[in-house]
Amino acid sequence: MHDGRNDPGFNVHYSVEATPGRHTIGAQLYYEMFQLWKRIPELPSPPLVYHKNRKYIADEEKAVMAAACSKFMNVANGAGLCLFGLFLGAARIPSFAWLNAATGWRRTPEEYLAVGAAVQDLKQKFNCKHGIDPKSFRVPDRVIGRPPQRRGANRGRTMDIEKMCRDYWEHFGWEGETGIPTGTSNGKR
Repeated sequence: MHDGRNDPGFNVHYSVEATPGRHTIGAQLYYEMFQLWKRIPELPSPPLVYHKNRKYIADEEKAVMAAACSKFMNVANGAGLCLFGLFLGAARIPSFAWLNAATGWRRTPEEYLAVGAAVQDLKQKFNCKHGIDPKSFRVPDRVIGRPPQRRGANRGRTMDIEKMCRDYWEHFGWEGETGIPTGTSNGKR
């Protein structure tokens, strides 16, 4: 269920999060269920139907989706929202409107994700300050298809985890090869 061989988005989050290895932050399936693009039109809208092989191709769009999951879950966790409820989708669970109602603010969904990005930036900076190397968080080669499985549903599939991590880190304005925040990163991307 939370195996990155079935959903490569888990592998990304297992590898890039400041608190790595957690299945409750993001996956490609989570992004599809959150449906954040229905509230934030700049976010990519995944196709309704696609070939399974597409999930394993590392590209910038998947990095943006992974970053959106991280940002959204930072907001959700900070507000005490339930992950399972959020799976109903942003159009059905008006979490941003609820936050505005509870706080008296009038923030947009984009502004809430900027808060989530700032939290992500702070967590990464904290780890780096204390000598934790972001590149040390890696899933085993077997999970990313090195070597590729010879039998079964994922026969012949591999995942370019290095590109996915690099694209994710660069999305936050961090150094792509190391995951270390730059002096100018502020998490507001």
